[in-house]
Parts: sequence; C-alpha cells; structure tokens
Amino acid sequence: MVYDHEVRGLETELTEVQHSHSSLISSTMHIHVSEQDCMEAIAVKGKASEIRELSNELTTKRGVKILKTMIVSV
Repeated sequence: MVYDHEVRGLETELTEVQHSHSSLISSTMHIHVSEQDCMEAIAVKGKASEIRELSNELTTKRGVKILKTMIVSV
C-alpha cells in the first residue's frame, strides 16, 4: 500500500484498521518512498473473505494512493 503521509489523521486511521484485524496480520514493514509518500507491506494469513475486508477498509481511506493484494499459496 502506498499512501500520502501528509493527509491529516490517515496514519492513525490505518493503524486502527490494522489493529481491528490483528488476528490476520503477521507482520508489517514501513518504507519511506519519498518526502510525501510511504509504503506499507502487510503480511497476512487467514480466510480470503477476511483479507478482502481488510483490503477494502484500507483502500477506502482518503490518502491511500494504491493497494495491491498478492495471494501466495503455501
């Protein structure tokens, strides 16, 4: 997910969404892409419907520029 960290309150909203889905999230990595943009890689494990719900909640936040979901079967 790439987002504009200058959007007021966005980082708090993203953190709250992630905490509400903490049972799915294994790990996150925060990367500073530019002065304005940050990228967050979120590793999840769980039911597809629950992962889709998390993805949808994050995508709809104002300031989120792009969110890509990659499915890996193991």
